[in-house]
Amino acid sequence: MYMNSIELICKNCSIKFNKNVYYYRQSLKRGYTNFFCSVKCSSSFAGVILKEKGKQLKINCESSYLNNQKKCPQCYKLISYKKRHSEYCSKKCSAIYTQKDKGHCKWSSEDREKISLRVKDYHNKNPKIKKLKIKKLKICKNCNNEIKEKYKQICNCCSEKYYKFYRPLCEFNFILENYPDKFDLSLIKKYGKYSPKNKGNNLNGISRDHLYSVKDGFKNKVSPDIIRHPSNCRLVKHKENQVKYNKSSISLDELKKRISEW
Repeated sequence: MYMNSIELICKNCSIKFNKNVYYYRQSLKRGYTNFFCSVKCSSSFAGVILKEKGKQLKINCESSYLNNQKKCPQCYKLISYKKRHSEYCSKKCSAIYTQKDKGHCKWSSEDREKISLRVKDYHNKNPKIKKLKIKKLKICKNCNNEIKEKYKQICNCCSEKYYKFYRPLCEFNFILENYPDKFDLSLIKKYGKYSPKNKGNNLNGISRDHLYSVKDGFKNKVSPDIIRHPSNCRLVKHKENQVKYNKSSISLDELKKRISEW
């Protein structure tokens, strides 16, 4: 037992603990009779008490309402505790009651005519204008024709021309060994030629890259013979070729100059 402390029992978990005498007296002066070993025990005990109080309060409110239960002014049925804040048992009863003469909405024929005239005047002065939705036309980047598909930037006709006809014609068909002075063939000896997983599985191999890309050639309507010329080729790792994607490393004028000097 510590100096100037008193041994108490936790109200929540019934564990013995020590508390300073000064703080113990201060809590008694404030009217606290329950003591706890930790903040966790205090909060859990308070939560249980609050739940019990809430349940008891709900029971008391429900019993007091059932003693003086409201009645629907239209059908004279008793209104349930859940609908205690409403005056009617249903929307149907509310509509019928308010439309009748015995309800609180008593409109004379003159009043109704005045209201209808005011409403008509308001709508004549402030007519509703429907906003026309203007659809933005999507245009093909290559042929400037309209594209009906949402997520396409090139029309179906151009994509078919590119993938079926133009791109295959732009592939290199020359033999590298015929130009040993123009290409560094030691890279192929070191890394090997690129091949996909289903055909050799050499993903870090060397592939042929178009300096002036096939896509730019298709946009600018360049002949496939110029694009597949050996002067437009360079040997790089396939990963570098993938990073470059469809960008051109040189311009069309530079390519034509390289072809003339080849």
